[in-house]
Amino acid sequence: MKRRQTARRTKLKARRKAQAGPRQTIPYGKGWSTLCKTIRAQQGNTCRRCGATGTGYAVDHTLPRRLWPSSEAANTPANLALLCPVCHGHKTAIIEPALYGGDPSFIHFHLKLLARSGPVPSSTHIGDALARAREHLEMTP
Repeated sequence: MKRRQTARRTKLKARRKAQAGPRQTIPYGKGWSTLCKTIRAQQGNTCRRCGATGTGYAVDHTLPRRLWPSSEAANTPANLALLCPVCHGHKTAIIEPALYGGDPSFIHFHLKLLARSGPVPSSTHIGDALARAREHLEMTP
């Protein structure tokens, strides 16, 4: 039994390592909790992706923090979206690894869904973030 668990953990660690994005994640920055309250109030406790309403939803960076040069740049209202746990899990488990793996199509689809209900990062910001993701891919062995 222990061998199976150890083998599973080893496989999981290897898969996570293969899917890992850029290693340096910038801090949330000053005023993050205040900004979260503002975003929740603006979006009416409604998930920007599926439209579900509730409390305790995550304020998520549409383009991941690690693809921005600073927390001030990452924390613009256009780059923040309120997501329910299911949509946040989907983005974290599927969209971000695809982005870090070099497939930007998932993030473009995600942005189209979010654009229906509010602002999204500008095309310049998206291009810069994708360029940083490509740089990471070139540096990864």
